[in-house]
Amino acid sequence: GLFLLAKKRPRLATAVVAAVIPAYYLVINSGYAIWDGGWVYGPRFLAPALPFLCLPLAAVWTRARAPLRVPLVALLLWGAGLSLVAESTTVQPPDIYKTPVSQLLRPSFRDGRFSLNTLTFDKYGSEGPPLSVGDGNDRAAWNVGERLGLAGHASLVPLFLLWLVAAVAWWLAGRPRRRRPPPAAVHAVSAEPAPDRPATPVPAAPRAPRGGDP
Repeated sequence: GLFLLAKKRPRLATAVVAAVIPAYYLVINSGYAIWDGGWVYGPRFLAPALPFLCLPLAAVWTRARAPLRVPLVALLLWGAGLSLVAESTTVQPPDIYKTPVSQLLRPSFRDGRFSLNTLTFDKYGSEGPPLSVGDGNDRAAWNVGERLGLAGHASLVPLFLLWLVAAVAWWLAGRPRRRRPPPAAVHAVSAEPAPDRPATPVPAAPRAPRGGDP
């Protein structure tokens, strides 16, 4: 993707930015003691570099044919699904889990156990289990569906409806709009006579009578 961006001179600066900024975050993060981000299911300190890594993917998508677009769509769906699983359960799995996705996130999502976090942002480091292990009354997190009284996988219905509305709005915004036909041209009428016919004389207007006229 970077090669495709750099091939066109107007996009050379974009290719340089898309390569330098992710490298910068990688180097800075490599010198940090907690390079893995602590309680997280992925390297969160590299998240600011992700938009710049997506710029070359746009160039690949534009030039690629259907066989190459299939794995790109598969990677997109896998990433979106993993984000949905983590956001639905907890994005801060304790570091006691060596593989939090397979040990905690996927099993919790499968069983419909969502919003597992029991600590609010102002109670960080408090005693007690960081994740809900009982009936869920100790949870400090929630989603909109749970606030509406839904439980389990049904609590994700409002999120899916929001996605559907956003997708329809995006589709409608991208549709080509019908342009109105331009108005018919109005030709100016010339007072000059046509070359093949004589001009029609215009009668003079009658003169208004003056005060002394009979």
